[in-house]
Amino acid sequence: MSPGLRAVVAYVASRLITKAESSFIFDFSAGGHRSMGGTVSEACINVYDFSENCQLTGHMTGGAFQLFHHGDRVHVSLEIIGETFRGYDQIAGRHFSGAVNGARVSLKDDADLRGYTYWCESPQCTRLPEQGTEGIEGELDSQAQEAEPENPVVK
Repeated sequence: MSPGLRAVVAYVASRLITKAESSFIFDFSAGGHRSMGGTVSEACINVYDFSENCQLTGHMTGGAFQLFHHGDRVHVSLEIIGETFRGYDQIAGRHFSGAVNGARVSLKDDADLRGYTYWCESPQCTRLPEQGTEGIEGELDSQAQEAEPENPVVK
């Protein structure tokens, strides 16, 4: 999967699982925010990635979302199972899977056998993670602890 496709899939999975609105996602592998928005519902996916100037569209068929990334021109399936997700990238011919825990999204891409972490920001988030490489995880962990005191983040 391309970095842009991975990020928008993580964004859509997060919004489907948490049912929360969001206007951007923090991509730890790229070290920056990606601005996104649009419709994410059980009936329709229509998201615009402003960082890549492209769209991801699709709908539910047979229990899974059939998506098309207009930038990479690739079809992707996405299935939501509780707080986890899995899917298939047709160009790479590989599966991916992940989990959503609050605002944190973890995604494993079988194409490169690597794991990726994202933070799906909601409009009520008042403090953004800093752009430097140091302190991002700690900053996000403290926000997660504030948002979910019953599930503290273990460092």
